[in-house]
Amino acid sequence: MHHPIQDSPGRDAHRAPALAIPSCPVPTAYQGVWRRDWIESHPAGNLTPVRNGQPAIWFQSPCYHVDLRVNPALPPSARPGDAGFSQQMAFAGRTEVGTQHGRAHCRWVPDIACPARPVDDVDDGFMQFESATHLLEYGTDGSYVESWRR
Repeated sequence: MHHPIQDSPGRDAHRAPALAIPSCPVPTAYQGVWRRDWIESHPAGNLTPVRNGQPAIWFQSPCYHVDLRVNPALPPSARPGDAGFSQQMAFAGRTEVGTQHGRAHCRWVPDIACPARPVDDVDDGFMQFESATHLLEYGTDGSYVESWRR
């Protein structure tokens, strides 16, 4: 395939590195735009779960994902260093879907993140479809449950 910018004469010195393509596709049931209703965390040593309704958006393509965690109280003019700004985050990368211990399992491997995350900081969870438009994600370590809707 010809890439006009990458394959232009004299552009070899500025050639973008080839992307590593994951095994595709992610099953169509996962593809689309999802909005998190809530996340319920189970902090270590605390028997009472903590529920948080802070919004998150998850876009899932046949191979890649984008995950945005935003602070709704933050004004549009907010800048890094402002109170609440650090509660925002975004990451994007490859998505791997399979089974683990007989349960549907997803792994989101970040290729880019803001703020930066360690390379081995992988999100993964057991997935349970309540319907075609409602999905529950359970942390593989049992520390959280998230409710996602299309």
